Amino acid sequence: MSGVAVSIVTPTLNAERYLEACLASVARQGVEVEHLLVDAGSTDRTLEMARASVGVRVIEQRGSSQTQAINVGLEQARGAVVAWLNADDMYADGA
Repeated sequence: MSGVAVSIVTPTLNAERYLEACLASVARQGVEVEHLLVDAGSTDRTLEMARASVGVRVIEQRGSSQTQAINVGLEQARGAVVAWLNADDMYADGA
């Protein structure tokens, strides 16, 4: 671990419709997090949106299942606490 307190893993596949709200909910928490977005081969704007977001690390795992994507993210996470947040979910402010 490299001093990161919290890592969040978000598996994605064509999540453009929801991703902006998901990423914004993480950014609004007011704490530094490592946000890993593991993508299974999106053909919409998911990757473009993720790469444009500050603090998001994109990992491409074309053809992976949701479970595989989550596991890849968990393996690469450096936080003392690790969470998983689906792309169509959001954290409440201050969560």
